[in-house]
Amino acid sequence: MKLVTVIVPVYNAEKYLEECIESILNQTYPKIEVVLIDDGSTDSSKNICDSYAKNDNRVIVVHKQNEGVSIARNTGLEIAKGELIAFCDADDYYHPNQIEKMVAELEDKEAELCICGYHSFENADNGDFCVTEDKGSIWSKDEAIHNVLCNDMCKGYLWNKLFYKSIIDAKPKNYFETDISILEDEIFVLQYLKKIDTACFISSEFYGYRQTSGSAIHQGITDRMYSMLLGWFRIYKILKELGFPKEDIFTITIPLSQTCCLYYRKTFVKKNINGFFWRKEILKILSTIPKEYITLKNWRFKDRVTFVILKLLIKIGMFKRG
Repeated sequence: MKLVTVIVPVYNAEKYLEECIESILNQTYPKIEVVLIDDGSTDSSKNICDSYAKNDNRVIVVHKQNEGVSIARNTGLEIAKGELIAFCDADDYYHPNQIEKMVAELEDKEAELCICGYHSFENADNGDFCVTEDKGSIWSKDEAIHNVLCNDMCKGYLWNKLFYKSIIDAKPKNYFETDISILEDEIFVLQYLKKIDTACFISSEFYGYRQTSGSAIHQGITDRMYSMLLGWFRIYKILKELGFPKEDIFTITIPLSQTCCLYYRKTFVKKNINGFFWRKEILKILSTIPKEYITLKNWRFKDRVTFVILKLLIKIGMFKRG
């Protein structure tokens, strides 16, 4: 029986942390290790983690200064002993059968990644899991990548997936990128998918995903837009490296160009153009986005106009300073 390590980054999660940890410790799959990475919490999360580690030898706690979720997850990966790796967010929880069913599916299909369904809910209203007698599906690398990016039942989340540690560690090692704060999970999943041939999927909703008003995805977009832009550009490059058809890349990564346009408009309105255009990475992104993006059907008019202006200004060399 394979050991499964569940990595949980923890930051000021006292409200739901015990529910999260209990849901993992009460799995029907017996051979688990829970790695709690306390990322500099200032509430009672630290004490909650220590209490569980004291009373259950399956729980390992690391306390560190606050450096963000990517470094916290990388810390967990460095000390994980499991042959299989799972993730859980500190305000979410597992169905009791999640790990058992996913391990069984992974072994039955002889796949290198297992993905399950999830249900989302708001704050304290946990909702109900929808668990079916799903026989599961087997996907090729390309099918898995397409579903991770385009299928709402799958997505690029970490917490509804079961990974092999040996594949994560295989060169080139794909730990989490620490210079972006959004789309880092999708990039991690895509880099993993580059190394494998098959993935399996079960539609049963084994993961409970809590959407809270304070969570990262609900915070203001302006502070995260630069990170989003870099993230989508890296996804765009991965798809190019994998030889995806140009039309598919354009369709999948349209948020790249739309975010580019939105960032431009917002920084222009705030009269902070230099803070945007003199960054070499951004210039590189803007110059690399093909002009064919403009032919995509699902563009908003203002994005289409902004994109044309950006490409024209770069072509005439207006933003070569710095």
